[in-house]
Amino acid sequence: MFDIFSNCNDSQKNIRIIHLNIEGLTSSKAEILGKTFSNADVLALQDTHIPDGETRRLRIPGFRLIDYIGHPKHGLATYVNHKVEDRLDNPVTGNEHTVGIRLDNLIIYNVYKPPSTNWSHYMLPTPQCPTVYVGDFNSHSTNWDYTTENEDGERLCNWATLNRLHLLYDAKQGGTFVSGRWGTATTPDLCFVTTDIHHQPLRASRTILHNFPRTQHKPVAIDIGVHLPRIEKPFMPRWNLRKAKWEDYTSYMEKNINCIPPLPENYPRFVKLVKKAASTAIPRGHRQNYIPCWNRECDSLLKEYEHTGDETS
Repeated sequence: MFDIFSNCNDSQKNIRIIHLNIEGLTSSKAEILGKTFSNADVLALQDTHIPDGETRRLRIPGFRLIDYIGHPKHGLATYVNHKVEDRLDNPVTGNEHTVGIRLDNLIIYNVYKPPSTNWSHYMLPTPQCPTVYVGDFNSHSTNWDYTTENEDGERLCNWATLNRLHLLYDAKQGGTFVSGRWGTATTPDLCFVTTDIHHQPLRASRTILHNFPRTQHKPVAIDIGVHLPRIEKPFMPRWNLRKAKWEDYTSYMEKNINCIPPLPENYPRFVKLVKKAASTAIPRGHRQNYIPCWNRECDSLLKEYEHTGDETS
């Protein structure tokens, strides 16, 4: 057990996983997926409703289908972005409820248990660290904000505890499934990650995204690794008065102001002169994409971490 869990947090490269119960994959949904989640490394879809042998219906622009389970009423499929195909490693064996892939040194299981079935005796594949389980588990437990717990939820909790897994969940984010019939919000879409020998979970965060067309489930983003918050602003030209060269501004004004007779009708010319002097001596613009409080020391420390994977140095 020690050897298996000793390197559970050894995931140096950032990985973004999007998982979603698509409630039937169509060509229009596939196009939206490709455009909306082009920045994702992995797409894990459940409830594809596509039988075996019809992989052409599983195509998503910008992504490669790695593995799937075909079924006319259920099914699931896992994709990898073309940009990270070279990071794929040896195949991973799943079971009746999962398909698995290995990206870099991270194992990712895409999980779907239909609500009409129960967990089998073997539940889910045993974790080999570091491992992430994402998908629609269709199991009720008060641990993820259901009002009651059913047998499937109890078995899933026991399995997670036995395998030292950590549930990524924040009740403040709300539910992932909004029932159109009952108007209730629940969370069958879950994510479990492995922990190390010190009981520290794999560095990961979970974010529930906005509604997706023609499904009652919301997409969920799982970010593995260190993800820094970036501020993005639209282009808005501004005068940077702190960096203004006021001597140049004064010199330009004094050099050209005498060319304008002091008459009321020449006021527009004066305004143009002020703007010209300002554009000459005062820089304009602002940072459109930046990390707050980031400096060269932070950049150096991040590069060192990405190289060594050691958070303590």
